[in-house]
Amino acid sequence: FSTLNATNTGAGVINIANTAALTIANMLQSGTGAITVTNTGAINITGGISANNNDVTLTSTGTIIETASGLISTGTTLTTSSVGGTTLLALGLGATSYNGTNTTSGDIAINDLSGGLIITGITQSGGGNISITTAGTLTQTGAISVAGGGTSSFTTGASLISLDNTSNNFTGAVSFTNSGAANDVSVFNNAALILGASTIGHNLTAVATGAITQTGALIS
Repeated sequence: FSTLNATNTGAGVINIANTAALTIANMLQSGTGAITVTNTGAINITGGISANNNDVTLTSTGTIIETASGLISTGTTLTTSSVGGTTLLALGLGATSYNGTNTTSGDIAINDLSGGLIITGITQSGGGNISITTAGTLTQTGAISVAGGGTSSFTTGASLISLDNTSNNFTGAVSFTNSGAANDVSVFNNAALILGASTIGHNLTAVATGAITQTGALIS
């Protein structure tokens, strides 16, 4: 099938497997199970995915794109795996944590409006970039790996950014944007670290196992 509308009101998961390009028009989980979509082909989200504080996992052999009035609301963990890029920007996503994987090509771009985000792991091996924006504090519990010289940008507004996992592997420039006189930015890279142009609310702490260089101005 090509268009999906799904609703569950009781216990149990919503588990969808499909073999063609898929448009998610609406998914509502008002019960207690997770939402899992595994698709051979692209996933296009044009409506709401509401998970009632359950996990959402989206796996695609193509791109994952949120357009128009698309909105993901999980309250817990969002996991994505794509080939060619993941773009979830239209109205943001309501998740407390995010784990993302992308291969072959394309970027990972996430805009979270839920008030803070924990990165449990990001692997970008397609040579593309990553861009993470959240309305609150940005922290991590798992490593971020960006291969092939892809750039990484992290934006929080008036909140701190703490990306101190000792297995982080940024190969391209890393940029930060936040504000607030008490909101610091800290980053660790298990390699040389390239700092891109950044605007930082308070202090910047950058630690690397190799050289630290910059490609743009650092403003604090």
